[in-house]
Amino acid sequence: MALITALRARGGVSRLFIGLTCLVISVQLLFTLLTWDGKGVQQATVKSYEFGLVNMGHYGYGSSETASKTCSCGVEQAVDMDKARLLGKPRKDKGFLTIGIPTIKRQNGTYLFSTLDSLVNRTSTDEQKEVVLVIFLADFDLAIKEEMARQIEQKYGKYLEDGFMHVIGAPKSFYPRLENLKRTYNHPESQVKWRSKQNYDYAYMFKYSARLSTYYMQIEDDVETMKNYLTAIKHYINDQKTPWVCLEFSTLGYIGKLYHSHDIDKLAKMLMLFYEEQPPDFLYLYFNVFLTQFQQRLRVPTLFQHMGYHSSLPNKIQPLKDKLFDNTVKKYHGDNPPASMYTNLQIFEPFFPMSAYSLADGFFWAKESKAGDSVLLVFDRPEKLSSIVVDTGSEFHRDDKITNGTLEAAVTLMKKTADKAECTNYVHLADFTEGSVRVDNLPKIVPFDIFCFRIRLTADHSNWLIIREIAVFR
Repeated sequence: MALITALRARGGVSRLFIGLTCLVISVQLLFTLLTWDGKGVQQATVKSYEFGLVNMGHYGYGSSETASKTCSCGVEQAVDMDKARLLGKPRKDKGFLTIGIPTIKRQNGTYLFSTLDSLVNRTSTDEQKEVVLVIFLADFDLAIKEEMARQIEQKYGKYLEDGFMHVIGAPKSFYPRLENLKRTYNHPESQVKWRSKQNYDYAYMFKYSARLSTYYMQIEDDVETMKNYLTAIKHYINDQKTPWVCLEFSTLGYIGKLYHSHDIDKLAKMLMLFYEEQPPDFLYLYFNVFLTQFQQRLRVPTLFQHMGYHSSLPNKIQPLKDKLFDNTVKKYHGDNPPASMYTNLQIFEPFFPMSAYSLADGFFWAKESKAGDSVLLVFDRPEKLSSIVVDTGSEFHRDDKITNGTLEAAVTLMKKTADKAECTNYVHLADFTEGSVRVDNLPKIVPFDIFCFRIRLTADHSNWLIIREIAVFR
């Protein structure tokens, strides 16, 4: 406050500058709180609550005498990993990635086993040695928790034995009182209670997981992932040229958020400090800013898709889908000799045309298109080919396909630069039907070596356009 008084005394200082100064001071104080280790401070300074160790008296749940005692629900609580772990065996060596999966009983059944099956089936045996799945049973009801643990042990026993899976639970004493909470965002009391408990659920998971692996990722219990997700995560980490706090592999909620494990204890403290004010998927955004990451770092295409319909919040429907997720894998696996690609379509980066032709998984995605727009494939040298397949649209974007288009081949290349190519003497091969075209008798239609293929739209297209795969065969 002395700083603000001095600024005002000078005159001519804008209210905006004063407000920004207050904000900076607040952020510095909060960061100090999140990183403060409690050393060197006299107990007398703490009085009604230890710094960062919230107590019930502070929130009006007890007398000041009670408040002067250490509360079991504070941010400095340590998690006894052996007591927390209900199933699973710890490993001697630190892993690469821990994936946290909180789960709670839903009114209409669980999605957890589908989520675990997706992860198990898309994590190779070698990859499982460097990944730990931490399944947090979040129900307070002991009978529900025990039954879920029994089912997990029965279905995934070998993964518990080798340390690939841990099942954990938190004692109820870890949580603050979840009644008479502060109402924010005009949420009903039941939702405030649900999301406040969720903050503590996540915090417990973070504290348990902080030393298991180099990185930690949070997902939910109603998602699916895609093949080679771990390799994609590693590549995206290696692609980062500057320091980062959070990398994102989904656009939805608290799904696919990746952190350095050394940061998640700070994040746990933040969730516990503001557990009743903010939902967790808001708090992580503030956390990123406090640790000086001011821009979202989202990997596209995303790696996790929400598949649930019934929310863990009773009576809530949550049919959300990540529009940037597409579990698209190549299925034709053509010979695909060396070539270049050109298009006048508006590219939705980073889904470039070559992704459809590459033998690696990926696809080309373009925005609005019109009649006459085209995608041109030019070989490095003329090729004697037997067949070609072009497949468009996808499971999650069924309307992003070519409904009116044609496939043509050319035997003459007039010119070719880095940005443009021109072919002539086109021969019509076939029209697209239901988003696909396949030609198996190329030598009969074009009895010469082929230099170019062209995909040409014959009518305006109101949706975006996905070309999943271009496969050519010698």
